[in-house]
Amino acid sequence: MGDLNAFHILFYLAINPITAGFVEELIWRGYFIEKLLATGRSELKSIVYSSISFAFIHGFIVLDKLVVTFLFGLIAGAYYVKERNIPVLIAAAIVVDVIAFALVLLY
Repeated sequence: MGDLNAFHILFYLAINPITAGFVEELIWRGYFIEKLLATGRSELKSIVYSSISFAFIHGFIVLDKLVVTFLFGLIAGAYYVKERNIPVLIAAAIVVDVIAFALVLLY
């Protein structure tokens, strides 16, 4: 990826993960799980349904990305249902995205 300038690398490793982590956690944990619970779904179903939609929004062409994103969704959903702590999930999502994007830049 030698054709990327400093701005592209900064965007790829900072701005994109920060905005994605913030927005995704607010939508899939803070909103979607809460709405599922409010409609009478069990905690487990709410976590699984939100994790499936979270994985599919990231794309379903690459199976390993789908599985990893689904597993992250399960872990984040379980944590959210237990703790209701969105800032921790946002930070975790940002860290995971920065690592993933950095690996893409390296390979």
